[in-house]
Order: sequence, then structure tokens, then C-alpha cells
Amino acid sequence: MPLSLPTSIKSIVFDAYGTLFDVQTLDAFLKEHYGDKSQPINAIWRQKQLQYTWLRSLMGRYEPFSNVTTDALRYACQVQGEVLSASLEQQLVQRYYTLQAFPDTLSSLGKLASSVQLAVLSNANPEMLEQAVHHNGLHPFLTHILSVDSIQMYKPIPAVYDLATQAFGLEKEEIVFVSSNTWDVAGAKSAGLRVIWLNRYNGNLEELGIEPDWQISSLEEIILT
Repeated sequence: MPLSLPTSIKSIVFDAYGTLFDVQTLDAFLKEHYGDKSQPINAIWRQKQLQYTWLRSLMGRYEPFSNVTTDALRYACQVQGEVLSASLEQQLVQRYYTLQAFPDTLSSLGKLASSVQLAVLSNANPEMLEQAVHHNGLHPFLTHILSVDSIQMYKPIPAVYDLATQAFGLEKEEIVFVSSNTWDVAGAKSAGLRVIWLNRYNGNLEELGIEPDWQISSLEEIILT
């Protein structure tokens, strides 16, 4: 169902993984090496990747997202009782630098960029983000590529979302943040941004007493008038 945003919106900021880039595309590569265990390894990998960002923020022990991704992969393979060689580890982590975008990403950003300024705001370190953006041909549409690395704290710390308002020099109500991750939706809304939940898989919101301003199932539903 089309979502027509208010004319007061001057910028749209997107989360990266799960929103623009499909982490499930890693399953095929994992299956070549781990067979039937590829899906559980990928699921644990993603789960621990997020948990480690939260734990590191709470402990004040920041590490770049590439390192966190490596640690999470090692944990996932260990839990599943699978051997992870140094060369395969490098190959798998490198896949995050070239994750395939969802089919609706390129066309939607191209359409929206003609009306408002766009940005990506992600936990990923700049190298990971920039390579994924260029790999998928998104760079012409983005005014900013924003990484938590600049403040060395991870989402959903409120200061992370302030990077968007600082980059554009806009008020919070002039920015819409888009994420498929429900914890990220809650974080951005709690930080004062207007938020679209990209509910790609008919999921459920977190029970935090926080709801997005809008909900869509595809980026193609966003319309600017």
C-alpha cells in the first residue's frame, strides 16, 4: 500500500543490513561449506553480531563492526560444531562488503533521490558500508554514508541517530529513518526521529511501548508528493 510522506520531510535515512542489503544471500555461500547447517550458522552469526554490538556499547569496549562480525562468525561455527579455517573466515566476512541489495533497493533510492536527500546510517564501519554501496551502484543516490565508527558507539544509543540530524543540518521532524530491524525502529523513534518500519517478513514489533510512525512491506511503497 503506497505511503505518501508529508511535504515537511527533507531527508530519508536508511539502515543498511536487512533494510537495503539482504543478509540472507549469505546462505548460498555458507551452504557450499556447511550444507544443512548453513541456515542455523547464518542465523546465529547475525544474532551474535547484534548482541556483541550491544554488549560492547554497554561495556565501553568498542571494536569496528568488521571485528564484531568476525567474532560472531567464530561463535556461530563453534556452537554448530563446525571448523572455520582462517581462509574461509576471511572469505565469509568479506562477503559483508559485497552483500547483494534487495530487488527494491536500487529503483526505490533512484526514485526518491530526485526529491529528497538520502543517507545510510549503519553500525558497519565505513569501509564495509562504502564497498557495499558501490558494489550495488547506490552511491549516486546517497548524500551521506554515516557510520557509528565516528563516535564509536553502536545503535540503539541515541547519539548514533543524532548523526543524521548533524549531517543534514535538519530538525528531527524533517528526517525519516527507515529500518527493517524492530530494535532499530525502537531506537530511532526513542531518539526522536520519525520512523518507517520496513516489515519485509510480516514480523512483530518489540514489546517496548514504542511504535513506528508508518509501516510498509517494500521500499517501493514510499511516495513523495
